[in-house]
Amino acid sequence: MNQPTKRQQEIVRAAIVLIANHGFQSFTTKRLAQELGVTEPALYRHFANKLAIMLGILAHFEEVSLRIRHSFDHPQHSGVHLIELFLRDRYMIFSNDPELAKVMFAEEIFLDEIRLAPKILQIMDEHRTLLIKAIRQGQSEGTIRTDITFNQLFHLIVGSMRLIIDRWCLSGYGFDLNTEGLQLWEAIKKLITPANP
Repeated sequence: MNQPTKRQQEIVRAAIVLIANHGFQSFTTKRLAQELGVTEPALYRHFANKLAIMLGILAHFEEVSLRIRHSFDHPQHSGVHLIELFLRDRYMIFSNDPELAKVMFAEEIFLDEIRLAPKILQIMDEHRTLLIKAIRQGQSEGTIRTDITFNQLFHLIVGSMRLIIDRWCLSGYGFDLNTEGLQLWEAIKKLITPANP
């Protein structure tokens, strides 16, 4: 997708809020047009169909979630520090935009619409590439255990992050995601650090 126009960004934002507040089943172009106070044909001047709007949501998430990519190109950051930067960034993104968190972690959306799967996998692979790079760097620095594969460490880190974000969404954002997320990272860091680094 090309750089979105201001109006496309407004439509994507309205779609995120609609899905987050009313569920994916309520997400129709008719309902979205009503929320925006426009006609359905007016929507179609900006997006070809509902799938294109969903792809617009994913493109938005990809753009905001990969802004941190440049940090991984700076040699002064240790592998452990890069993982923490990644996690801090995720917790901050979702704390500032809970509706986006609710949409991105609503599995039924992506199970119901298999045409979104390639884009989701692409974003996941981009995130995985960043974290695997940081994990392998930490292992080569001696600050991350090497008796656990980088792939297993990736799933441990991302799986725990996903679980706490899910719990935060289900609780109605009932706790400070940044605080609890980083406390969880401190615990994981103790598990993945060698006994004598």
